Amino acid sequence: MTEPQDAPQPPPVETQFVRSNFQRVIHADGAWGTFTPQWNIHMALYSERWALPERTSVIFDPKGIREEPDRGRGLIREIEADVILSEEGAVRLRTWLDERISQLRQARYGSESSPESGE
Repeated sequence: MTEPQDAPQPPPVETQFVRSNFQRVIHADGAWGTFTPQWNIHMALYSERWALPERTSVIFDPKGIREEPDRGRGLIREIEADVILSEEGAVRLRTWLDERISQLRQARYGSESSPESGE
């Protein structure tokens, strides 16, 4: 049995974006995560920065006053948000990101590959 070629299409559905009381803009340098016992993907978005010193020393000398910080304790990955995605949601997110990356590279480099990636 074949479908009629002039089958009626469903009408478009208007979609509204509503911001929750906790919505905010964050910066993410990367993500870390795993899957949950319920087979969802747990993704923690983080921003990276060098550790700030716990204290500094103010030094007075004939050339002026200067400040010397104690060394920080390495790299900090500050988790900004945790996201739980179903497998289907993760695939849709990956598709959306692939599309945005393609558009960005086209606008930035004039093609879909970046000079650094060698793609």
